[in-house]
Amino acid sequence: MRRLHANQSFPFVLALLALGWHAGAAAAFAPQVTSDGASPRELALAEEDARAGDTSRELRRVLQLAGGGFIRAKSRRVGENWEYQDGAKWRTLDAARILDVALERDLLKEARRLEQAAGDDVAHRAAYAAWLCDAGLLEEGVDELDRVLAREPDCDAALATCVDLADFLRISAADPRSDAGLAEWLRVGAASGRALREIAVHQLGERSDEPTLRERLALELSRGTPRTRAFAALALRRLAPGAELRALSSRAVLDGSDDVRREAALALKAAGEPAVVAPLVRALGSQHAAVRANAVAALSVVNQPAAIEPLIDYLAAVTSAQGGGGWRPSGGYVFFGKQTAYVQDYDVEVAQFAAVADPQVNVLNEGVVLDVRVISTFSINAAAEARRVRAALQSLTQADPGDTAVAWREWFAANRARLEGSAPKTAANS
Repeated sequence: MRRLHANQSFPFVLALLALGWHAGAAAAFAPQVTSDGASPRELALAEEDARAGDTSRELRRVLQLAGGGFIRAKSRRVGENWEYQDGAKWRTLDAARILDVALERDLLKEARRLEQAAGDDVAHRAAYAAWLCDAGLLEEGVDELDRVLAREPDCDAALATCVDLADFLRISAADPRSDAGLAEWLRVGAASGRALREIAVHQLGERSDEPTLRERLALELSRGTPRTRAFAALALRRLAPGAELRALSSRAVLDGSDDVRREAALALKAAGEPAVVAPLVRALGSQHAAVRANAVAALSVVNQPAAIEPLIDYLAAVTSAQGGGGWRPSGGYVFFGKQTAYVQDYDVEVAQFAAVADPQVNVLNEGVVLDVRVISTFSINAAAEARRVRAALQSLTQADPGDTAVAWREWFAANRARLEGSAPKTAANS
């Protein structure tokens, strides 16, 4: 990629075009190469490059400004200044304000090459997003940051790029120190993508009164819309880690929104307190399967070693309910058929002194008897819960000793000292 500076001259590089072509019928059958072997396509591309070098042409360019920021629009050089198209109007820009000029097509071509080179690695994708933003391809850069933060919400490189963007991307012009202004910031931030939400939080932290902001965020966490609750949890996580832990614990397991539960769990993780595990572990005893599943997911996100042993105990309880070994579900027998009464014989001794003999009535059974075992929907849920618990344990420990609670207990007994030694020493567990 070649960056074109505003004060750079552009020599004409297509001397080959001056050679021309022979006229006449013979020219139609002439070999489609020039004297130096260039094809017509190569000549066309060279001519296009030469025209692109003419700064007076109206082409889409990215103009980097001295004060920060970019102008990405159709532009042209007029005398000593630049003009760019803003809607139907052309606006003048002093050339002294421009640090760098690049053709949009060249940047997009380089972006495609870098995207392929980045592959699927999060760190490489974050570096690619930073390059896009630095080159002035802000829309593509912000989209890439959204994808990176969706995979790794605390990616340092992506968050650093968001902080850099916050220097010249203003989320809202309202004053967040007023109630109406803060409400506007919360509304805009909640409606934005992941990268813009991070920028909004960063700018709120710089422009707001901290006690007032924290009080408002706690209020929005309990009463706002799902988007606002998720944004409030994010803001608490970035600006006041360790605050509102009780409300965040409740949201992490009881909120109906996946985004809110995840942001709340990430805020609990940012607190760095093993004590946040306790309310989540208690939620494992809920009679509602959805609450138990949410608690397992939250414990996986919080990533505290204190959650490992309770999850192993829960796995043992779940697998016992699911079944194993010689355990069989409760059951019984059911009969399908009909019964027919008939006289099998007469009681002779009784009939000897009686006018009528005493008949012996029997019953003929026709049908089938089945051995029935009740397999309830809880057995299916238990299998799914066991899978979720194992996945959470694998995420917490980066180990996979097996599918059974016994295997996990043996692994935990062998690694308990190491895990407890890695736990942070805080006021909650000191």
